[in-house]
Parts: sequence; C-alpha cells; structure tokens
Amino acid sequence: MKRLLIISAILGSLLFTGAIFAQKGPGDMSGKHFKRMAKMLDLNDEQISKMTDMHLQMQKDMIPLRSKMQTLKGELKLVQTADKFELGKAEKIVKEMQALRTQMEMNRIKHQQEMRSLLNDDQRKKFDAHLLSGGPKGPRGPKGRFDGPHEKHGHGKMGQDRDN
Repeated sequence: MKRLLIISAILGSLLFTGAIFAQKGPGDMSGKHFKRMAKMLDLNDEQISKMTDMHLQMQKDMIPLRSKMQTLKGELKLVQTADKFELGKAEKIVKEMQALRTQMEMNRIKHQQEMRSLLNDDQRKKFDAHLLSGGPKGPRGPKGRFDGPHEKHGHGKMGQDRDN
C-alpha cells in the first residue's frame, strides 16, 4: 500500500508538470486558429484584446482541472494493474473523471458564450455558422475528427472519442 502511494505521488507530480507545459494547443489564442477566426469575423483590436484576456484566464482556470484529470488517469491505471483488482475503486475514479470532464466542458461552453457576447450581429452569425459546421471543438468534440492523434497508431479511427 505504501508503494502504491509513493508511485501515485511521483506519477501525479510528473503528470502535473507535463500538464502545465502542454497547455498550448489548437485552442491557443495566439495560434493559427485564433488568427483565422479573428480574420473571418473581422474582429477589432478591442475584441481581440478582450478575447485574449478571457482565454488566458480560462487557460489558467483549466490547469488544476487538467492536472487532476491526469492524476485520476494515473490512479485508474494503478487500480487496473494492481495484483488485486478492486472494481469499486475503479468505479469511483471513473465517476470522478466523468464529473471533471463535465466541469471542463461546461467551462469551455461558458467561455465560448462569453466570447460570443463580444461579437456584433454579423460576427455572431459567422461564429455560429462556424460552430455548427463542426469547427474546432464543434458538435463532435476535439477528438471526434477522423484524423485524431491516435489514428497514426492504428486507433482512434471513425471518430472514437478519447481524452488525453
């Protein structure tokens, strides 16, 4: 049991560090997607500034949630590979992961709506059309594409959802 706690602590520390450095991605407001969106919506400087600030705050708020998710994934792996598998422990961890995913998704939706509220009517129509067409993190989610990160390894095809 002591060994399990030590391994969990080490794994959690490593995953937390990795989560902090892995924050940049397709949703990064300084990245290509935001630049394309800003151009498509014809955002003014004030809108860009406000959206950048809002996104930075959301990223900061997501760090502990992503860290917790990584820790839970590590704990689940330890439970699954233990000499004596305990279904109750696995179920508890999975339920925590589901609640955390829901919280993260709701944070993303709130953030998206806050950003949407900064748009004028024409910009909002373009934004909504982009969202409905399956733009980044659209109806099928970020990993719902056929070209997801796992496909090159032979899995993740046909839009199977997977969380990192």
